[in-house]
Amino acid sequence: MVPADLTMAAFHSCMPPWNGEGGFAISMDATGHVEFSALGGGSDPEAADAYTAAINSCMTGFTFESAPFAYRDVVSSSVDRLIAYDYAWRWMLPCLAGHDRLPSHIPSFSDFAKPEGAPWSNYYSPTSRDDFDELLEVRYTCGPGTGPLQPHGEFSTR
Repeated sequence: MVPADLTMAAFHSCMPPWNGEGGFAISMDATGHVEFSALGGGSDPEAADAYTAAINSCMTGFTFESAPFAYRDVVSSSVDRLIAYDYAWRWMLPCLAGHDRLPSHIPSFSDFAKPEGAPWSNYYSPTSRDDFDELLEVRYTCGPGTGPLQPHGEFSTR
């Protein structure tokens, strides 16, 4: 199962660069399986369909949590942001460093203090589909970027 905070990382691990026209839609069923579809396809709908087929083929190995984008809303108050900052520097960043997976940008206190920022969502970035499997192992070891915070900003005693 792909944790909610790795949803976009999983998507990106399966998405080769797209230089064509048109857009794409993402849908998820009740079992957590995701499907991409082309919206129009621009001047080359066959290329867009082939692109979505390649992504869907890659994505068949993933099952996602039912609320894949909820993790962004976990940290809402100033106190939550301080807890997330403390967790990052005491646990998350040292754990990632121990697995040679530090993010390219190490978040500062000011990154956590900005109400519009979500630095905890950038800890895990795969470089390829094969790399995602290793990244998932690191995520299960190091945990989510929001650490002790549960949905709705409640502190966890786990």
